Amino acid sequence: LKSTFADQGENMLNLGQTSAKERIRKLRKLESSILNHQGLICEALYKDLGKSEAESKVSEVFILLSELRHVRRNLRTWMCDKQIPSPIFMLGSKAYIRYESKGRALIIAPWNYPFLLSLSPLIGAIAAGCPAIIKPSEYSGHTSALIAKIIKEVFDSREVDVILGGVEASQALLELPFDHIYFTGSTGVGKLVMRAAAEHLSSITLELGGKSPVVVASKAYLPKAAKRIVFTKFFNNGQICVAPDYVLVDSNKKEEFLTMLKEEVVQLFGESGKSEDYTRIINKKHFDRLKNLFQRSIEEGAELIIGGDFNEEELHISPTILFVNKDDNPIMEQEIFGPILPVFTYQDLDEAVTFINKRDRSLASYIYT
Repeated sequence: LKSTFADQGENMLNLGQTSAKERIRKLRKLESSILNHQGLICEALYKDLGKSEAESKVSEVFILLSELRHVRRNLRTWMCDKQIPSPIFMLGSKAYIRYESKGRALIIAPWNYPFLLSLSPLIGAIAAGCPAIIKPSEYSGHTSALIAKIIKEVFDSREVDVILGGVEASQALLELPFDHIYFTGSTGVGKLVMRAAAEHLSSITLELGGKSPVVVASKAYLPKAAKRIVFTKFFNNGQICVAPDYVLVDSNKKEEFLTMLKEEVVQLFGESGKSEDYTRIINKKHFDRLKNLFQRSIEEGAELIIGGDFNEEELHISPTILFVNKDDNPIMEQEIFGPILPVFTYQDLDEAVTFINKRDRSLASYIYT
């Protein structure tokens, strides 16, 4: 790690002075490699998460290519100096904003979208002329190994390198004085990353999760709300940082809405929830966490509407919807990050707003009205 870090440090100023043309050439080379490896990318994602080929392409490959092309089209403009007004006490002078490379970047990626969220921050690093080290998740081992292969084919290690390994590798990387750290993952680990960054005054980007609420108001068009909520909640088996975490529905619409949610689940995934297009849980650790959360929720009075099937051998949890009548139910203790959707009722919107604001700020929120 120290050798790679030192080599990138020696190359840092050279990369920072590269032209837009040179950086665009590197982005094109990365794009070509992604296109050439599409089949292997989908295969690796299936082995790690059980993702279908269609889902892998739509949610990881195509989004990444779209971002890459957007950056490529705009990079020349972004790199230009931008003239701004000079303050009156500096009359006669000219002032500019000049954009410069930050320096060595560390990218710590998660397992839920392992390909997309490893290479998306890298696009920004390449565009900015920064050397980068990627630490992909050890939980998605097949995808991480493929990322290492692609990066080795496209880049010199003095510019971009991939470090494989577990927690020890992440800890060793965080001991180094990177100029910028980009972390995607849980709030708990985000705190540790931020603490490590503070030791070196490294700037940091944190993309964390949270319990993202959904409000279904009294005048919402329920069929559309149910369809969209079920799709976005159970896409990637609920393992999405912006997935709906819980729903608040107007009490007068409760029965009608729960029926529609149940119908949508059956239509999308079948009675058993074992559709071939339905992703699996990443590993036994998270399977056990979700099973424990579900069981404790039921013990504390939650009503099972549909689902609740847990197959440890296949790491399969069927799309599960609960009706919960107490706001201190165990299901509200942590971000669910899995295919369990609790539904609560409220009497008026002020009550719903108060319910949401009593909790930590979420990454996203949704309202149907």
